[in-house]
Amino acid sequence: MANVTVINTGNLASLRTYNIGDDWEIFAERLEQYLKANKVEEERKVSVLITSLSEEAYKTLKNLCDPVKPYEKSYADIVKLLDNQFKTKISIFRRRVTFNLLRQGAESINEWFVKVKKAAADCEFGTSLTERVKDKFVVGLKPGRVLDRLREEKPSRELQELLDIAVAKEAAIKESREVEVNKLNSFRGVKKTNPLTFSSKKDVKVREDGQNKTHQEKQVEATIDEVLGDRVYLCKTVNDSLIWKRHLNQIVKDRGDLDINEDYACGTQYQNQIPSTLLGNSRANDFNTISSNHSSAGSSGSGLVDNTNRVSSTSASVNSNIPVTSLNVNERPRRVIKPPDRLNL
Repeated sequence: MANVTVINTGNLASLRTYNIGDDWEIFAERLEQYLKANKVEEERKVSVLITSLSEEAYKTLKNLCDPVKPYEKSYADIVKLLDNQFKTKISIFRRRVTFNLLRQGAESINEWFVKVKKAAADCEFGTSLTERVKDKFVVGLKPGRVLDRLREEKPSRELQELLDIAVAKEAAIKESREVEVNKLNSFRGVKKTNPLTFSSKKDVKVREDGQNKTHQEKQVEATIDEVLGDRVYLCKTVNDSLIWKRHLNQIVKDRGDLDINEDYACGTQYQNQIPSTLLGNSRANDFNTISSNHSSAGSSGSGLVDNTNRVSSTSASVNSNIPVTSLNVNERPRRVIKPPDRLNL
């Protein structure tokens, strides 16, 4: 059987040029993998390294190697020189302080885990690295259901097991929130029927200034010209034919000359308290006429009849607590509030 010779005709990957200011530690690690992937022999490693440096970086290396040329040194010696020159000098205790102060923010569980691992890599924890990462991963979690779930586990749990539990809990919480949001959106999507709506061409009164209902606003007679949508209408004023856009809260029903509570409309609350023998068939609405008719029936004093003590046509009982006044029963009477007696202390 003939021998087979494998010839490397090209590179498996390209290597970026190192510039001063780049992360030398990352570049050195990628360089090692590049040399291994392309099966570069030891005598060629120096050439690959030198050609991977920028012009400024090579000048620095040349000054470090003076009086000899850089290519006259071994690969290990050149890497050591460049490590001392470009590798970031860090304070171990400063990195450990930063590590101990880490707290989860808006990161997901996986992002938080990577953040902890990266911060611990420069702290030189040695053999205690895994335990330190595990403690920080759990203790540094933001308060919530994921942290509450991990608190139930024993400290002897492996780091990967704790990570899997946290990721599963995070996924369950996210799914639960999505279900709640979908329920809320479906509930908001139900269009409720509002009984207080107006049809087109309905006579109404609208607020002149377009604001919500207050006692000081002026009402203008109008007609519903068009229904735009739920509780939104185009109203056409009667006097000047202006078109106003109004919300339901800015529209009231047109009740003729009165826009008051139905309990007081037409004075029915007070007419019902007057005996029919006094009102007669015409149910006269003049208060003086009612008073004179009431006096001719044999009553003493003036006023309205108390509803709790109705009288017959022969004897009328008068409620003397109501003062005599000239009042049209179609008008809304004013309430008379008696001030409380002053306490004698």
